Formats: sequence, structure tokens, C-alpha cells
Amino acid sequence: MLELLTAERRLLELLKVDSLDPSPEWFENLCTIKSGPNRLLLSGHDLERKSGVQPGLDFAEREKELFGQQEMGADAIWALKPCREAAAAVQARLEQELPLLSAALTWGRKAAATAGKRKAEA
Repeated sequence: MLELLTAERRLLELLKVDSLDPSPEWFENLCTIKSGPNRLLLSGHDLERKSGVQPGLDFAEREKELFGQQEMGADAIWALKPCREAAAAVQARLEQELPLLSAALTWGRKAAATAGKRKAEA
């Protein structure tokens, strides 16, 4: 989960999403519980956002570096790959746990029904 969160944050930095919120907690402020095919798994950021702001535009004043991100190998597509791999690993693990969760829910319903019957009899 930490690997995925780090990858998502790095991707959003490459897309310059961090420049839209000057707060040091920009990433935390950005996170949402929304999900969908075009949203990142943990932060919920919509990669297909049609907000009128072009991804990659930098609105924050930053110190200039000797080399640009392209020359140093930083690329949003390159950063998206670890996000997708980590998200796939998390989803695979969740799918493995579904039978256990389903059995626990079934047991919980039976236990609640039994407790309800006993309470009604008393």
C-alpha cells in the first residue's frame, strides 16, 4: 500500500497537480473516496479530469534545475506503470480475501439471527 501511495504521489507531481494547491498537504487535500476506471486507486484522482486545466502545466514557482525532467528520465507514463502494477497487486490480494470475507459475513448474519431468536425467547 505504501509503495502504491508513493507511486501515485510521484505521478501526480510529474503531472504538476501539486502546483494547483500551494499547501504542504496538497496530496492529502486531493484525496477522495471516489473510484472509477480512470481514477487512481488510493488517492482517487481522476486522470481524465476535464477541468479546463491542462495536465502538466506548472502553476507553482519552483527552483530551476540544470536538466529538465525529460532529460532525467522522469515521465508521467513511466510513473504510471508502478501505480498500475501496485494497484493490480492490491486488487489481486483483495480478490484472494473475498471468500474469507464472504464466509465471515455469512457467519455474522447467522450469529446475529441466533442471538435475535434467543433474545426473543427470553
